[in-house]
Amino acid sequence: MKIDSPPPVVRFSDVNFAYEDGNIVLANINFSLDAGDFACVVGPNGGGKTTLLKLILGLLKPLSGSISVLGQPPGHSQAQIGYVPQFSKFDAAFPVNVLDVVLMGCLQRSFSWGRYSAEQIDKARAALEAVGLKGKEDQGFAGLSGGQKQR
Repeated sequence: MKIDSPPPVVRFSDVNFAYEDGNIVLANINFSLDAGDFACVVGPNGGGKTTLLKLILGLLKPLSGSISVLGQPPGHSQAQIGYVPQFSKFDAAFPVNVLDVVLMGCLQRSFSWGRYSAEQIDKARAALEAVGLKGKEDQGFAGLSGGQKQR
């Protein structure tokens, strides 16, 4: 009896990407990350780190090659993906709501992709209420004012 293992959380196969100006940012990228893996993306300014993340989120499309996220094309698993940007100013295109950002505080090594307990969700909602953001849970984080984001 063969037991199928789950697909990698992220898989890049021969991925190439260039911006409209023709600048090739990523060439022949191949890697996979399995559940429980941790990775660090390191490189020089302009080296393609943010581009790589935008490809994973489905905000950009590769010139060639294939990408899968949780066994699906990028952008199909947004409810199960967490993203922490390098700047406090969120790109409005990143698909994250206010509750998602608060729940990121629950992430730890034993986290199971996309699964928060009812208790964690209740505590996150209570925290939002405590700082005057009740009712904003499903609003896009980028749409909050600067002061609301700091809370």
